[in-house]
Amino acid sequence: MDSLGPLRGHGGGEREGLSELRRAQEFIQTRWEPVLHCATAERLGAAGDGGKWLCDPHRIGERARPAGDRCLVYNVGSSGFFDFEEMVHREVSEQCEIHTFDLRPWQELPGPRSRARQPPRYIRYHAIGLSDQDYQVRKGKRM
Repeated sequence: MDSLGPLRGHGGGEREGLSELRRAQEFIQTRWEPVLHCATAERLGAAGDGGKWLCDPHRIGERARPAGDRCLVYNVGSSGFFDFEEMVHREVSEQCEIHTFDLRPWQELPGPRSRARQPPRYIRYHAIGLSDQDYQVRKGKRM
């Protein structure tokens, strides 16, 4: 039996196809287990696109807290969900310097409940995408 069976559509146009694609993405995001080479990997943030995996967050926090050392965290692709960064700041260390990279300015991202949400003050947000090709994105369109 096909494990993606319930995600397959029965026709019905482009809108249903997009909905089916979103369900498939959510299915993969909530069941995917990464291959990480570290002592302890922990998922920080909500299920789906909001959460990310981090190697040894307790060790990062232990090193940053007593000595006041800083840590550096990069998140590539937030889609307007900042719960990973919030968990790093709250659970790992407030000393972490957090950079988030996304294709568009945060004001243009749908974010939770289809509303753009300003990143928390401790996040350095960069409207820069990473790709093997050069192009610009304007209002969600590739130029």
